[in-house]
Formats: sequence, structure tokens, C-alpha cells
Amino acid sequence: MFRIPGLEPIGIARPEEETANARHLRHEPSSSTPMRHAAPFAPSAQSDRSHAPKSPVRSGTACLSVYVKVRYGRTTEGRPVNLIFRMIWLFATAWRRPAAGMLDETRIALRVLPSDLDTNMHMNNGRYLTIMDLGRVDMIIRTGMWRLVRERKWYPVLGGAQISFRRPLDPFQRYELTTRVMGWDEKWIFMEQRFEVAGTVHARAVVKSLFLKGRDKVPTSEIARAMGHEGDPPAMDGELIAALG
Repeated sequence: MFRIPGLEPIGIARPEEETANARHLRHEPSSSTPMRHAAPFAPSAQSDRSHAPKSPVRSGTACLSVYVKVRYGRTTEGRPVNLIFRMIWLFATAWRRPAAGMLDETRIALRVLPSDLDTNMHMNNGRYLTIMDLGRVDMIIRTGMWRLVRERKWYPVLGGAQISFRRPLDPFQRYELTTRVMGWDEKWIFMEQRFEVAGTVHARAVVKSLFLKGRDKVPTSEIARAMGHEGDPPAMDGELIAALG
């Protein structure tokens, strides 16, 4: 049987363990160990230590550690947590960036980290979509939509994304992520996001999202009014919108 070093197959007992288990089920003592009459349900010192209640602080820390590993990309191989630090940096420095209107373009400066790389030693294609979240969060903060989201208990949901890659982003290369609202229809808000280096576009994406309150969709007209926009939405490229489905 194939075995992984250091691991035993789950559910398969070794011969000596099987014998001991069988004796235990038959209430038979082993030949080498005399029978001892212990009080019923009397725990041993070892079981006291193994089943002692854990500290709530330690348990909470363990749960937080698992949450961070699952949600923000740290794995058991010890890859560094980077997205959560970027998000903390985004919130901590939001006051330095100027306020923006609903149709204004926002920019944040970032750098390619080692954990962003793939085997070709440039930024992984999937990482672009993850980092785009930062651009949308920055826009929500700077446009003041953050207060509306908190007060009215809205939350954004991404419905689709289309991205094209033009040039790679190399290790430790600085770039800017731009985000702007292209327009909206009755249901969706359409945004463009670009990865730029010195004004040159390295990747361009178009995404559509909506806001929910509970399970109900928030009309885009209500969002626009809450953001102070009057009139019709900007004209959009119909083919591009159709490509998002």
C-alpha cells in the first residue's frame, strides 16, 4: 500500500492497534498489563489536559487566523498575507486623497509584490481581478458612498468582468489603478478599471455591479439621486455592455 511519510491511512488500524481495540471492546485486559479497577468515568491526568476548555482569547485568535488564511490568500505553505494589508493601507490613507464625484476617475498607486507573481515572474492574471477590488473600495470611500452603504445597509455585488491584458507588470514595478463609472442602466452600474505605468495601459477591464439591500436590488436611479446626480446616465458602448452579458 502506498503511504505518505509521516501519515497513517485514516480509518485503517495497524495490527497492534487493532488487537488493542478488539480487547477493549471485549473488555479484555492485555496479557502484559494487569487489570486495574478504576472508578467509573474517572478521567486520567492526561485526559484532563487534552480535554481542558480552551481560552476564549486563544480560540478567537485561531478563528481569526483561519479566516485570514482563507479570505485573504495566506496558505499553509506560508505565503505572505498582502491583500488585507493593502486594504488596511487603503483605509488608513483615504483622507490624503481628494474627494471625488460619482463620475470622476480615481487613482491609487500600487507596486507588484512577490506574492503577486506567477511562474513567468510577472503579475498573475487572477491577481488583477483581486486588486481591482481595491480600486472600487477606494472610489466608494472618496465619493462618499461609504456613508450611504453603511447607513442604508447596502452592499455591492459584482455581476461580471471582462479584462484584456496588453503588457505585463514585472516584480516590484510601480503602477496606478484607475477606476471610473462609465454609466448605468436600470439594474447595473458599469465601471472601467485600468492598470497604467507612466500613462501606458497594461491592462483594461470593464465590470458591472449592483447594490443589494437584503435580497432586494437597489435601483440605480436611487443610487444616482443619493449621490447627487441629476439627469440621464452617460452614454455607453452598447457592444461592450452586451459582451458582459
